[in-house]
Amino acid sequence: MGKIKIDAAKIESAIADFEQAVDFELVPVIAKSSTPTLHVPFVISALLMVFVFFGFEAYYLSQWHDWEASMIIHVLATLFAITLVIGFILARFNVVRRLLTPAKYRHQFAQLEAEQVFLKKHLFETKAHQGLLLFISLMEHRIVILPDMRSDFADSKKISEEILKILQDDFKAGSYELGLLEAIEHLKKTLSPKYPKTSTHGNQLPNKLIWWDE
Repeated sequence: MGKIKIDAAKIESAIADFEQAVDFELVPVIAKSSTPTLHVPFVISALLMVFVFFGFEAYYLSQWHDWEASMIIHVLATLFAITLVIGFILARFNVVRRLLTPAKYRHQFAQLEAEQVFLKKHLFETKAHQGLLLFISLMEHRIVILPDMRSDFADSKKISEEILKILQDDFKAGSYELGLLEAIEHLKKTLSPKYPKTSTHGNQLPNKLIWWDE
């Protein structure tokens, strides 16, 4: 994924517009990743090492019958170092990390990370229980809509899937800002009929996009 460029002022304006129409305080958060993936480079390296080792063995055994043990050790150590470096390089790509991390765990960790953000950013402290988190986890391709549990918010799973489709199309085209603006607009149109603005408590949470990397 290329560098993400998003105009913070436009997002703040979109959040303010959302909160004028919907009785929730929206906090959008973008996280690069929610799932621990320290295992990925080592898994890649191990797989490459197995492949290289058997290829190495098959080739040299077909060429020589008498070869020195020191050379074998030297070559294998070199191959191990190379595969380890390749493993760490490939592990930087989200597509590789997704491939080597089961979907079940990606979804669970994204949900857990969203819940942590909700607590750490004190979204539960709004006077009318109006906190609403839009959590976007890039590596996992996961959207979590997390309302205050004391609200009567419903259909978060369905709305999350709709927003994911919007973001996937725009993010794939490199239109990150447009995707986020469209996601907020979709939330506004979806929620305003059921949760029209009634609160008089004023703006209690900053209208800012949060970049999460904890």
